[in-house]
Amino acid sequence: KLMIVDDSVAIVGSANINQRSLAGSRDSELAVLAHQPEHTLLTQQGNLPQGEVAQFRTRLMEEHLGHRNQALTKPNTEESKQFVRYICKKNWQNFQADYDSEYVAGHLVEYPITVDQDGQVFAMDDCVNFPDTEAPIQGAKSAHLPNKLTT
Repeated sequence: KLMIVDDSVAIVGSANINQRSLAGSRDSELAVLAHQPEHTLLTQQGNLPQGEVAQFRTRLMEEHLGHRNQALTKPNTEESKQFVRYICKKNWQNFQADYDSEYVAGHLVEYPITVDQDGQVFAMDDCVNFPDTEAPIQGAKSAHLPNKLTT
């Protein structure tokens, strides 16, 4: 599990949010925190820091997207958001296509659903199941959980 905050703090850990992980007497868990006090929003006058934590986040995004782009160094910009959306859409299209051993795609994909203005959820591109497992994309409503938690 990983959390990066404002490109100045990163925490990587193994704990799950369950009794077994959090009791302290059953499973062994580990967490590592990286903080760069000289690279914060305050020390950078409100600009995103560009230290090692920022480089780590950028490199992770490049790895998961399968592409490099300068826009990833400024994740709070519209340019970065549009780039990520575009690549995720392309990665989903490549995931659906026949396997090509020459092409190594990123593994961050657009989730294949469309939500209309009324909040109705539909499978995107008439793709009802995930291609690799045949599991349904939309899933089903829970008989046990309230709609507030599942919709």
